[in-house]
Amino acid sequence: MHDIYKILSNSPLLESCILEIYLDSHSSTEPLDDTPQNPLRLPHIRTLKIGVFPQSHIDWLYDYIFPEILTESAISIPSPIGEVTPFSIPSRLHEYCGRAKSLKISGPDLVYYLQDHFEHSIAMNYGQWASPDVYPDFVSVIPLFTTVRQLFIGQYWPLHHTALLLALGSLDQLIDLRVHGCQTKLVNILPDLCQGDPPICPKLESLTLRDDQDWAWQMTVNDPAYISAMQDAPDNLEGCLKVRAEHNMILQKLVLSAGDWWSGELDKWKQLVGTVYVTEYGEDTW
Repeated sequence: MHDIYKILSNSPLLESCILEIYLDSHSSTEPLDDTPQNPLRLPHIRTLKIGVFPQSHIDWLYDYIFPEILTESAISIPSPIGEVTPFSIPSRLHEYCGRAKSLKISGPDLVYYLQDHFEHSIAMNYGQWASPDVYPDFVSVIPLFTTVRQLFIGQYWPLHHTALLLALGSLDQLIDLRVHGCQTKLVNILPDLCQGDPPICPKLESLTLRDDQDWAWQMTVNDPAYISAMQDAPDNLEGCLKVRAEHNMILQKLVLSAGDWWSGELDKWKQLVGTVYVTEYGEDTW
């Protein structure tokens, strides 16, 4: 880090910076104790990409680099396979989070976009075979995105259900919610979308429920858990849509997956929302 500090301190006109190191399981990074603590003022920098550094070193870099405008930011954090890695967004980026209009959380990756085409991303490098059980709780940082209008959850995971519910309760400007995951798990989100008086996400206009069909790897259609969830599915969606309609929060668009539990009752949903779309498996909904 001392060498990086020295290089950056002698580059006041720097506009784009990519810092990368490659760590294996036996590697370690130098401590920050001996690194100078004076701010690095880089007023011209617009692009900053950092990886693969430990969270502590990333926090240090963002604490001491003072850009005026950061149009592109990319962070990559190493994560040992099988271990849950603590996660946080550097405080210097919080101001950007508060202005983001779109947020995408997909597996170990988080990307947010600002209205002026800024793109900031954070990736946790777990390796190809990491279990979703060790993915970071990105949901816990959603409340930083107070003005976000579009939220994409690329893999709904019940482990983070409570945190997701609390996060959605803070998104008063959310218009478009897109959630991907097993339909056997998506069933459980619906009652929470009509929770409260008035319900959460008061400006919500569009809801996408995308079944990724991963349930087929875990159970059969004769499995009691599958049958129970399938029986709850229509009532949960109908109840959600009716409650929102009663509060004058009628959805303008509902997007379902071909062949899922809800796509067979389109006439019912068309009475409760403005428009219903059905997407084919594999079709991009982002």
